[in-house]
Amino acid sequence: MGALKRKWRLLKQASLAKKRKDSLGPYARAILFTTKNGSFLAPVDDIEIGKKIGEEGGYDLEELNQIEKMLNLSSVVYVIGTHIGLLLVPVAKKVKMVVGYEANPQTYELLQMNIGLNKLENVKLFNYAIGDQDGEVQFYLNLANSGGSKIKPKKDRFIYNFDKPETITVKMKTVDEHVKSETLPQADMIIMDIEGAEYLALQGMQQSLAASSSLYIEFIPHHLQNVADVKATDFFELILPHYTNAKFMRQPKVAYNIKHDPSSFNATVKQMMKDQKDDNILFYKHG
Repeated sequence: MGALKRKWRLLKQASLAKKRKDSLGPYARAILFTTKNGSFLAPVDDIEIGKKIGEEGGYDLEELNQIEKMLNLSSVVYVIGTHIGLLLVPVAKKVKMVVGYEANPQTYELLQMNIGLNKLENVKLFNYAIGDQDGEVQFYLNLANSGGSKIKPKKDRFIYNFDKPETITVKMKTVDEHVKSETLPQADMIIMDIEGAEYLALQGMQQSLAASSSLYIEFIPHHLQNVADVKATDFFELILPHYTNAKFMRQPKVAYNIKHDPSSFNATVKQMMKDQKDDNILFYKHG
């Protein structure tokens, strides 16, 4: 029943997205939202993000507070998977510089407009997917939830293609090589949400992770299992050597010492994989 309800909800979401687009006409591109995160143009047919920020007037504000505790006016932050800038914009107002990567060309165009709307001059943007090598990759352009756009999954599922996304080819870069080629400053903090491509990205940014003080990353079991087709242990082996502590955003007051006692952290991850529970995780270096 759970699977049927989920399928019905996704089909309803796709239908609502189409109705919204049709009702506003073929030339409607975006809707303007004024939120606690800033001002944003969001895709007109995006029901997921549009509904959330339209009704709540903000996006991940509690988690944003956790992120901002790690930053200061001299910080350099990399946002990998910026979407329309809901985290990038407020972070940019608190730091020296933000470097943003967004693979979806349609979202990237709105992101550029949102940087202008919020009068930011310390942001450097790149329209690339981030992965384990320089090249090209197949990419889903999701509509009903544009934030769910992703590299083409290795194991496709209805949850990824329910709104019949167009598949396009996008350029892919590794962070470490791109930092060198563009002579970019090293990141103090890295924020990553790329819908299952995190494992690929982590492989191509080991030098950047080593240089950073913190990493805020999305962890979704079905993304690991289907989009990347890797085990959780393989995923975290690319992260744990670089940091000393970790916090799950559902319980931000609980800090795991992953350097001296990783067992509690590993047990939590194992249970999350079993229960198919997702969360964002903040990794950081303490002391």
